[in-house]
Amino acid sequence: MVCNYMWVAEFPSTHKDAFNKAEFLPWDVSNRQAGVVRSAGEGAGNVTYITVFEAGHMVPHDQPEAALDMFQRWVHNIPLCD
Repeated sequence: MVCNYMWVAEFPSTHKDAFNKAEFLPWDVSNRQAGVVRSAGEGAGNVTYITVFEAGHMVPHDQPEAALDMFQRWVHNIPLCD
């Protein structure tokens, strides 16, 4: 989902409080920081907000390797950062 951070912070969820207390953590792809992630919940996160560096609204076009990594981790329920 592409959305505004403020909307995610108010999203009605059982993970809302944990998400709002979570810190942004670095997200690395191929030994470089692709962005930052804020997440709460199990696995890849029930509520997750990702900022992809050097990308606009067309993340797959601007950062294809990062977009593929994000998608594969989401499909397999793997956290974006340790």
